[in-house]
Amino acid sequence: MNRALFDLGQALSVDNANPTNQNTLLGTVIKSLVENLAQTEVVFTDDVPAYYVVTSTGVAASSNDVTHIGRVVGIITENAQAGKSQIVIVSGMIINPTWSFIPGSPVYLNGNTLSNTAPSSGFVQRIGVATSANTLIVQLGPSIRKA
Repeated sequence: MNRALFDLGQALSVDNANPTNQNTLLGTVIKSLVENLAQTEVVFTDDVPAYYVVTSTGVAASSNDVTHIGRVVGIITENAQAGKSQIVIVSGMIINPTWSFIPGSPVYLNGNTLSNTAPSSGFVQRIGVATSANTLIVQLGPSIRKA
């Protein structure tokens, strides 16, 4: 989350002549982001790397595993350790500089990764929409089993 706030701060036009206005504007943007970011907490049963889609049972989600249908809860932005709880982003904006999405396109769970390409087997679940190559608005769609 700090990365997203830092990037937004860089993107704002700043008024160097009046730093009070600049800080007020940045504070308003940050407050709005925090208030609009939905999250939950999950106790993990496996170690899961940051920026993975996860299930309510505390494992990395996979579109190949049909037992994960209806159990995807969101994305973690920090590494999770088995036996410990971790915040999961359920909806809102996430920035990851290593992503390379197509802006304006849906992003799906494909295997255990995020992709602009929907999986061909298992189940399909839209995770959100890319607003830039490295920015995702998380908006979970329904899980749909492939035939």
